[in-house]
Amino acid sequence: MTINLSLYKPHSLAIINLMTTTIQSKLQAMLLGLAVGDALGAPVEHGHTSGEITARANELRHMHDEAQFKKGVWTDDTSMALCLADSLLECSGYDSWNVMDKYVQWMQEGYRSYFDYGEGIGIQTAGMLDEFAEGEALIHKDRERSDSAGNGTIMRLAPVVIAAHERTDIKTIQHLAKLSARETHYSYEAEAATEIFAVLLYNAVHEKDKQRIIDVAKYSSGQYYDSALAKLLPLPDIGRLNDRQGYVIYTLQIALWGFLNYDTFEDGMIAVMCLGGDVDTTMAVYGQLAGAYYGREAIPEEWQRDVYLGDEIIELAGKLAAMRKCPVLHTRFEEDI
Repeated sequence: MTINLSLYKPHSLAIINLMTTTIQSKLQAMLLGLAVGDALGAPVEHGHTSGEITARANELRHMHDEAQFKKGVWTDDTSMALCLADSLLECSGYDSWNVMDKYVQWMQEGYRSYFDYGEGIGIQTAGMLDEFAEGEALIHKDRERSDSAGNGTIMRLAPVVIAAHERTDIKTIQHLAKLSARETHYSYEAEAATEIFAVLLYNAVHEKDKQRIIDVAKYSSGQYYDSALAKLLPLPDIGRLNDRQGYVIYTLQIALWGFLNYDTFEDGMIAVMCLGGDVDTTMAVYGQLAGAYYGREAIPEEWQRDVYLGDEIIELAGKLAAMRKCPVLHTRFEEDI
């Protein structure tokens, strides 16, 4: 199934040569694509049907003022990704305590946000951040796991993969991804889906064949990974997923659908938007994956110009890429100690 974009007129007609797209360009586009997707989707995240969005596609492909969002402004997806990026750079690695401090600062004060509060924060995330802020930081290994697997874990993942992109053992990147998910979503399924997305992002940077990119079964870390992958692939008819908003597997399926069914960064992004639902996050996840594959040159110049803090995000991605490896320094989870 594809979305009928017959009335939509793409503004970016550049032919991207994947043979000459640099790793640096792909890593920059992974983070920039996240912010671009988030900003494009934010104005129509709630209260708009797929049909209404599709009818406005030519209008909505331009960042603009709508609802509480000024032109190019993004939501919690990008804010949390930038918090994570800042922490990795500040600590020269992954430090659970520092990451959570940044997230709490965002929630309470609007750090790394256009707003002076944590705009768009999810229920699961808010609960875990409240616990941390109240002094319940150490997570004991006998704590009960959550059955809820929200998509907040994958919407912000790019900085981890960018910072660790030179790791030759992809299992290290998977472990980092799992740890980053666990901070706010203490769910086996959410962790496993985040591992899978980390592998997809890594593959998108290094592979040219899209079918090879989604060949991720060989990177299994166990039963939860296998179970999540069995739900994810093969992709079902996209029309059957509209009642699963916010679910991490659903969000990944939407992003993969846009990536596999369209041949440009822009067309896939608009198609994902036209599906409706939790579009700021489905578009942010698509933007990470497509950005990692196509590179920065494939992102329309208008979007790069208009997204809030776009130049700073590109610079931040460059600094993360320069880390090359990202060690785990401190964890607040007893099972990892």
